[in-house]
Amino acid sequence: MFDDEATFIGNPVTSRTTNQGSIFRRRLFETGVQGTIWLGLVDDYGEASAAFRAAPAHDDAVVFVADFLAPLNDSLAMHGETNLTTPADTGTVDAFLGLVWYPFGNAKTSQRAQFAPLLPVAAPTSFSVDLVR
Repeated sequence: MFDDEATFIGNPVTSRTTNQGSIFRRRLFETGVQGTIWLGLVDDYGEASAAFRAAPAHDDAVVFVADFLAPLNDSLAMHGETNLTTPADTGTVDAFLGLVWYPFGNAKTSQRAQFAPLLPVAAPTSFSVDLVR
């Protein structure tokens, strides 16, 4: 919602949130594995990079995001997510792979619960920021 300023390798930089619209498809398997992909557009995405500094923004950039959750047993699951924003030279590429611990042992059913979240928490791998300068 707000711009943020920091210093990166001795240079002042400003980042801002991006406005994006996406469509997604989620697949839940009987084993408890779930996978989601979404494709969308980011409005007014800049071409600036920390190495090459400011460049003019262009109207729209394509964003592709995918995630999966694979329960290993009742209490432990493998989770991964990636975010790819075009253009390739100044866009965003974020990815992670990790383990999720479910202390109450519901790793296979937690994503099917009535009040389970539809989308993940806004993190770099699901919602990127734009480097303004």
